[in-house]
Parts: sequence; C-alpha cells; structure tokens
Amino acid sequence: PATPPPPPPAQEIERPAPPPPPPAPKQSEVEKQLVETGSIVLQDVYFETAKANLLPESEARLNEAGAALEKFGALKVEVQGHTDSRGTAAYNKRLSQARAAAVREYLLAHFHLAADNYTAKGYGESQLAVAPEKTDQDYAMNRRVVLRAINADVLPKGVTIEQEIK
Repeated sequence: PATPPPPPPAQEIERPAPPPPPPAPKQSEVEKQLVETGSIVLQDVYFETAKANLLPESEARLNEAGAALEKFGALKVEVQGHTDSRGTAAYNKRLSQARAAAVREYLLAHFHLAADNYTAKGYGESQLAVAPEKTDQDYAMNRRVVLRAINADVLPKGVTIEQEIK
C-alpha cells in the first residue's frame, strides 16, 4: 500500500517581538535634590510684593516639586517660608508664614498629597542663606521656599539616579 504523502511543513507564524520594557521614569532635578538632601529649595517661587499671592511664573517650579512629592506618599513635609532682612522681623515672620501657607495650599490643591503630612512655617529672616546681604542677588537668595522632609527616612537610600535629559 502506498504511504500517504508527508504533511506539508508547518508554517511558522512570525510573532512580533515583545515590546521592550518601559524605561524607568527619569528623576527630575527637584526629585534628585529631595532624595539626596531631604529638602527642595525653591528659589524661583514668586509672590506679589509684600503679599502671599503666588505669581503665575511660579507654577512650573511648584508643579515640578509637587510631582516629585507625589511619589513619596508617606513623606511628611514642612513648607518653610523665608524672607530677606528688609522690613521688621515681626512683619517678615508673618509674611513668610502666609507665603509658606500659600505654597502648601497650592501643592495640596494640585497634587495627590495628604494634607495632614504638610505643615507651613514662616521663618522670616531668622535663617538667612546669605548674610550680610549686600546685593540684590543676596536678597533674592534669602527669599525662598524650602520643602523639608521631616521623616527623610522614608526616602530611598542608595538609589542610582538617572539624569533627566532636557
């Protein structure tokens, strides 16, 4: 009896290669600063003169900070307001408190952050970064908002940080 012809060779179906794994999210400079130092110093947060109203040009920097803070849900943060030494110490303390509160409110309104983990404190001119102030740049360096981690132990340790390519 004749043997049946061999079956045709099985056709290989080409399968697309699996997609590459997504790249690890890049860390912003702000997030790098937070992880490495336990705080974020915001020099470029601007307010109306003698007021606590945030100016629109502050939003990009605050959004960058908020995005970094969102990654660490357990983090407790003191939002610190600092002024230069112009004006009385009492006035500067009140102004810095109001400005720190405005930054805290902005972050809580725009990001998924636990309100109980964020406190605002005005330091006025009690912690000058540059003293004595001699130039406009010195005054500007002292006008700042600092987001300081109270429990920095929740931040990752020994993490290799990839530079974000801009």
